[in-house]
Amino acid sequence: MCPLVEGADSLPQKEDRMLKIKASIIGRKGRKYWYVRYQVIFNTDKVKLVEVSTKVGRKEKSLDYMQEVYLPAWIERKKEELLTARSHSTKFEYYAKMFLEDYRVNRDYYNMEKRVTRILEQFGGEDIASIKKLQLKRWINNLVHRQTGKALSKATRKKYKSAIKAVFDYALDDEVIDRNFIGDIKVTGADRNKDDVKPFSLKEVRRLLEASKDKQYGELMHSYLGLVFN
Repeated sequence: MCPLVEGADSLPQKEDRMLKIKASIIGRKGRKYWYVRYQVIFNTDKVKLVEVSTKVGRKEKSLDYMQEVYLPAWIERKKEELLTARSHSTKFEYYAKMFLEDYRVNRDYYNMEKRVTRILEQFGGEDIASIKKLQLKRWINNLVHRQTGKALSKATRKKYKSAIKAVFDYALDDEVIDRNFIGDIKVTGADRNKDDVKPFSLKEVRRLLEASKDKQYGELMHSYLGLVFN
């Protein structure tokens, strides 16, 4: 990997004042493109670290060319992009809220909202482009039930993974990230034990059927429950 090349100072931003950009060209084993790894350093000591593909093949251009010709031009484009900063946040919570707004029409919205709320507790305040795959992998595969402390089933953890992937898709569409890697995360855990789900006992069924005769529940409740339990 080559040493970081510094870009010039920039203008103040809304939240932080960007001091400089440092970037380098790197090659990833088994990947055909060159990548740019860059840092945006702010006056608040905040550092944003991102890695993006150049879409330039390693067989097409040499490392010297990428470092001496491509990278300086790339830094200038990136500075211009940051100078015309987005009018909205790029934090995980911004895209999560957008996702939930669109998901509201679905029947399982309540369950999805609960999952996303829990995800926000951990990642809501982070810039979505700075969140690493390893962070998410470890978090998902260590999820436990809030009340019992028992490990969540593999199926439930997959639902959390799907929610995170959906949020990342919004950031991908907004061109804040150039790849949604959530699908690559392998979810571990035991499958749900079907024996853990217990049906109503005969006594409980009789109590429910008897109570459903009360007119306060409507004239059809008793008949409805009779069909359901059979």
